[in-house]
Amino acid sequence: MSKKKRLIILFSAVLCLVVVLVVVAFAKGSHQNAVEKGGDAENKAQTETQSTPSVVTPTPDPSTTVPSATATNSTPETQGDNLTPETASTPFFKNNIIVVNKKHPLPQNWAPGENAEAVTHLRQLIAAAQNSGDSHASHIIEQWSGYRSFATQANLYSNYVASSGAQAANTYSAKPGYSEHQTGLAFDLKDSSGNLYRINDPVYDYSTDWVALHAHEYGFIVRYRDEWTPTTGYVGEPWHLRYLGVETATAVRNSGKTLEEFLGVSGGDYAQ
Repeated sequence: MSKKKRLIILFSAVLCLVVVLVVVAFAKGSHQNAVEKGGDAENKAQTETQSTPSVVTPTPDPSTTVPSATATNSTPETQGDNLTPETASTPFFKNNIIVVNKKHPLPQNWAPGENAEAVTHLRQLIAAAQNSGDSHASHIIEQWSGYRSFATQANLYSNYVASSGAQAANTYSAKPGYSEHQTGLAFDLKDSSGNLYRINDPVYDYSTDWVALHAHEYGFIVRYRDEWTPTTGYVGEPWHLRYLGVETATAVRNSGKTLEEFLGVSGGDYAQ
């Protein structure tokens, strides 16, 4: 074999090797890009999940669904008086409205998540507040404290007791199983500083506050006022909204009564 032929064969072999290496490198790079894009998508989904409040339709939906036979209007109003979250088998309903207070606990395992209908109406309320021109309501942000599990409430309440003592904590924080937040129908509004809406505001007036005046138009009531403490069991909270649906919320607001008084159910302090 001539020297020229040997060089041609050697050059062809080297060329083939280069082609193979390029193909392998390209395939590896494409795979890495796919992995990175997949990771970015997963991270984005996780970020969105963390930044956007969960919206889970509960079962049952107390705002639209008639309760089961074990929790109908015929259920004695005293049902929850001697129950605890550990012994209650169902929430307490009156006129198809779920009632949670210091007399009426939720079952420990009641975990519906945030009510989708309520969240939709909450977003509408917040948008209206932001465009209201009101010096306080216009600063409400689309972030809130909504659904809390039994375990989350237990940890929160325990921290409050540790810092303020049980007697003080009981005036502004619910024991686990006694919080409206566990229903997925209660929401705490926040302002642009991340604080609870009008917390510690010395000039707050329920009769002139934008949220208090307009919440019912979106299906909410301001659940706690200072003058209602003997009935509700809690000090005033301008930020705490409870979803009832537009018709019921309007009727409750127009009555000037607490939810307990409107429905004719017991309230006040813990039964035990």
